[in-house]
Amino acid sequence: MIIQPSRIICAAMKFSYRLKRVCGNVYGNGNLGFTPDGNSVVSPVGNRLSIFDLVQQMTYTLPFENRKDIACIAISNNGRFLITVDNEGHALFINLPRQVVLSRFNFKRKVFAIKFSPDDTMFAITHGHGCQIWCTPSIVREFSPLKLNRNIAGHHDDTTTLDWSSDSESIIMGSKDLSARVYYRVRSKYMAVSVLSGHRDELVGAFFAGSDDDSAYTVARDGAVFTWNFVASEREEVETNQPKRKAARRNEDASDSEGSEEESEEEEEMAVATKRTSKWVLKEREFLWDPHTQVASVDFNKVSNLLLVGFTSGVFGLYEMPGCVNVHRLSVSNHSVNSVTINHTGEWLAIGSSDLGQLLV
Repeated sequence: MIIQPSRIICAAMKFSYRLKRVCGNVYGNGNLGFTPDGNSVVSPVGNRLSIFDLVQQMTYTLPFENRKDIACIAISNNGRFLITVDNEGHALFINLPRQVVLSRFNFKRKVFAIKFSPDDTMFAITHGHGCQIWCTPSIVREFSPLKLNRNIAGHHDDTTTLDWSSDSESIIMGSKDLSARVYYRVRSKYMAVSVLSGHRDELVGAFFAGSDDDSAYTVARDGAVFTWNFVASEREEVETNQPKRKAARRNEDASDSEGSEEESEEEEEMAVATKRTSKWVLKEREFLWDPHTQVASVDFNKVSNLLLVGFTSGVFGLYEMPGCVNVHRLSVSNHSVNSVTINHTGEWLAIGSSDLGQLLV
């Protein structure tokens, strides 16, 4: 029987089918993510995304798909935007509440990690031997909504992990070259960098910690967890303790705009020079070694200071930082734990294994 195209269109208009849920595995690949309210977990399944509402006990699938299997996702802190990147670097920029694709983009490289800044004005992605920082699109409709703000390089191998400071001014990156790098003042024209070295395997996680981001944790694939402390130079300590008289001088000389711009550039240059004289000091070394196993995934919660680690043996561990105090340790399967994450409040843990298509919350 031959079916005319017009009949197919009429049938589609008559039934108006909409995708509600994809049956099968609940987790396939990529990293897991929690919504900002902490009540829903976003799980990649192939080239689609499923959202599990943990409070209402409901599941639904978003009505769009990537070209290939999803490699990593990121949700903005205000819950407005969602970014999905597949294995070939093709990305979708999505309005999550309305479930609408706002833009499609190709990063032209494999992306290992992506993360929004705490103020949601930018997002960073691992890109080759460094990272790229992009401006988050605004509500105003633009011809080119995604704009590249800065391209940062410096590692000698692929960057695998990154994290933002709480003030959205600094970024820490971990790489396969066994080191991490901290970049200061990524928004300004002048930028300083510090190198954190000493690991014997590639880095799986790198995170800022502390109320003033004066601490950092780096986790390697062999189970080594390093704790770093930021030691400010004497010059920076004097500047932070001084009263802010420069602001009053700017108000008096507000008429001279060119002079104020030159002064601000000089201040930025001096601040970066001060950061260069400061340094990160290795404080503690902890080792989560198990025979014939490696660290497959890791996540850190700054609110509760909890470090969640997934191993290739199917075991996950929950540790209180600093000191790597073992809070909980459990074997969930005989296969590798590919993704672990903690919600913002530290109440929910999500653990995914792609070999089994298994998701535990």
